[in-house]
Amino acid sequence: MKFKFLKSIFLTLILSSSCLINVANAGLITTVAGANSSFTCLGTDSGCGNLFGQSFTVGPSENLLQSLGFEFTNVNGDGLLVQLEIWNWSGSNTVGSSIWQSSIDTLSTGTSGLFSWNTNLSLIAGNQYAATVNTLLSGNTTSDKSGFFVGSDSLYTQGTFFWKRNYGDLSINNFSLDAGFQANFSATDVPEPSTLAIFALGMIGLASRRFKKQS
Repeated sequence: MKFKFLKSIFLTLILSSSCLINVANAGLITTVAGANSSFTCLGTDSGCGNLFGQSFTVGPSENLLQSLGFEFTNVNGDGLLVQLEIWNWSGSNTVGSSIWQSSIDTLSTGTSGLFSWNTNLSLIAGNQYAATVNTLLSGNTTSDKSGFFVGSDSLYTQGTFFWKRNYGDLSINNFSLDAGFQANFSATDVPEPSTLAIFALGMIGLASRRFKKQS
């Protein structure tokens, strides 16, 4: 009888743990497969712009942004310096200063496709943010060096592609498109599987001690 009771506790804990582990599976926002048009304008300081990005909405349960990347068109010339930044988003523009920025990276000549940054940034569920790629960096020339893959605005309905003339520009230019981008999210408040296993063993140990004292 005691053994059956202990067994039922153990099975219950395993099932509870598996449910919690499923909650921890990473969420993914991606438009890469549908972004097939080339928007080549990166690396210029006139005519196009220097700050390109995509707004996005954080889901209700997975608010840790693990990584974010954009799909670049073929880089030509002597390469392109880029920096990713994350901003609060008002629904039509960036708000204040960036809340996260990467180091400056170099996209070498011939680079094409998805280029991602590890962010590990905790965001607020349900809020809107914007990710931008800044090319207004010392060392970039004024020639068109690369660009984004973009697609229909219907690819992702909770955000949009936009660009600015320069870093300090207050106006936003919106082409009713979505950039080819990918964002990986996970929950921040779910215990690791190893923690759950230790908890389960501890509960079994306490239950077995209780039965020993009663016998």
